[in-house]
Amino acid sequence: MKQNLKSVLVAVGVFPLLCKLIGGWRRAFPQDIAGEYFRKPGPKLLQIGSGINVYSGWLNTDYEPVIPGTLRMDATKPFPFSDKSFDYIFCQHMIEHISYPDGQFMLKECLRVLKPGGKVRISTPNLAMVCGLYRRPEELSEQQKAYLQWSQAAWVPDAPKASPVFVINNFFRNWGH
Repeated sequence: MKQNLKSVLVAVGVFPLLCKLIGGWRRAFPQDIAGEYFRKPGPKLLQIGSGINVYSGWLNTDYEPVIPGTLRMDATKPFPFSDKSFDYIFCQHMIEHISYPDGQFMLKECLRVLKPGGKVRISTPNLAMVCGLYRRPEELSEQQKAYLQWSQAAWVPDAPKASPVFVINNFFRNWGH
């Protein structure tokens, strides 16, 4: 099952309080965010699937926004922007969570809304790094050991130890990879 920040916040009972603090779900995420963004001077920068990683100066979008000022946008549907609207488009660790045809559609939409000479950067998880964790403990580098410790503590706290098997399984199973 794909987990996202909103579902985690709901599960631990924090989401309703967060919404109350920021003035409610709809007021916190008005759809006129794009209009306000385009009225500002400067290069136009689009981030697709921002989650909690919002960047100043960017139009941050997400399917389920959790940060105020983030535009709700389904990247598998036509983007709500005019042709040739953006100078840069950035998408990190999101495209692998949608189907191949939806990913193709998203990339076509990126091309449609990108200005001539614009740049797109799409990043995905480093599969070689994740698979490289599967080895004997004495063969792990210090960086790999640190990643296992962090990942286990952050995402698999019930695991008996920071085992590569638990971390790799969680990486694929919980995040829809």
